[in-house]
Amino acid sequence: MGVEMAIVEWSAQAHQSGVFVGFATFFSTYLIYIMGAAVVVLWWREKGERKKAYTLGFAVLLMILSRGIVTEIIRVLYHRPRPFEVLELSGLVGNSMGNAFPSGHTVVAFAIALLPLLFGKKKWTYILSGAAVLVGLARVAAGVHWPTDILGGALVAGACFALLYYVVLPPRLAQKHTNHESRMMNNEEDEREAEETIESQEE
Repeated sequence: MGVEMAIVEWSAQAHQSGVFVGFATFFSTYLIYIMGAAVVVLWWREKGERKKAYTLGFAVLLMILSRGIVTEIIRVLYHRPRPFEVLELSGLVGNSMGNAFPSGHTVVAFAIALLPLLFGKKKWTYILSGAAVLVGLARVAAGVHWPTDILGGALVAGACFALLYYVVLPPRLAQKHTNHESRMMNNEEDEREAEETIESQEE
């Protein structure tokens, strides 16, 4: 806690700088929307309606599980005051009390960053993970989270993604369904061709 307190106290002193406040406010509040927009564009450009439906459903479940369920359960079990409460300051991006661990914004940011893996876009996961780190650091700089809140948020997002990806909704299910549909279509085409051949022979 000593190191965390030192970091938070340093960032609180930096609030006197307008530039620092501007960057902290932007990255802690608005960067997450840009990240989300980037993933939507990747999803929109993806080919295959089945794959798009799978990734959309996966994303919705990931957000519900990581942010709506796991994060809230942890907050109920472990109440942690926010830095601005302890230091008796005013947070730059809101003054909601308590529920510091884990950082909800960081959970969402890292969940978004992991979604490009569903498209096979590892490069975008690296880029968005860097942006998620910026979101977390900015939340600390804004005085609304401790550094370990950010680490906890990243771990929650990663654990929930892994649970869905490897256990609940593995990609092979969507691929299996797609392959089944392809086989059905091929069988229908073969049957039509056979019927056409028989008809031509009868003529």
